[in-house]
Amino acid sequence: QAFQAEWDEDKSSFKPRARGASDPPPSLATAKQKDALWKQIQDATEAAQKQQYQLLTGPSMETATLREFWNAARCIDGAQLSIDHNSICMALTGKAGAKLRVRLLLDEGELRSSSAKQMQKKVMALYESGVSIRSYKPKSTSPYAKMNIKTWIIDDAVVLTGSVNCTNHGFHCNVETMQRISMPAAVAQHAKLFGELWNGELAIDVTREESA
Repeated sequence: QAFQAEWDEDKSSFKPRARGASDPPPSLATAKQKDALWKQIQDATEAAQKQQYQLLTGPSMETATLREFWNAARCIDGAQLSIDHNSICMALTGKAGAKLRVRLLLDEGELRSSSAKQMQKKVMALYESGVSIRSYKPKSTSPYAKMNIKTWIIDDAVVLTGSVNCTNHGFHCNVETMQRISMPAAVAQHAKLFGELWNGELAIDVTREESA
């Protein structure tokens, strides 16, 4: 039977679960594959620490995102148009459960869309795990206006930003890019923008009922 991996705070707590029909193809079906990915993440971490800027695409985007989430020690702030990727959501849930500050800003229209049922389920689970979630509706009267930022800020030290949403299609199907930035001045600018959006009058707290 196919399995989708579940990771907790450390490697020893890895537990497989049955993969649903809507999940992406399994990438961690065996313990051997799990060990190989863990080594890949460790190697990538060492390499990333030596660079202040990296351009990522393909499978490396998912690996980089999970690596930064697992290494987070204090806080994770994120803005996404859409989010439904299992491993990403589990990583955020684990960090919120470990009492890190995790904040997620989502586009109001996308979150309420009738076609976003999968995302709504994930958002409800994130909310219940302790993730702070707000939705943002741009001032524009255009029905097509979106809060279209795709950025993560980890420990106010690393930024992941680019075209990719943390969705199954974003990581596994689309042609996307992601930039990993650790230049302090650039990180500070991203953190400042996130704070302005998060604390602005157009950002609304998402409650349990609203996330369902």
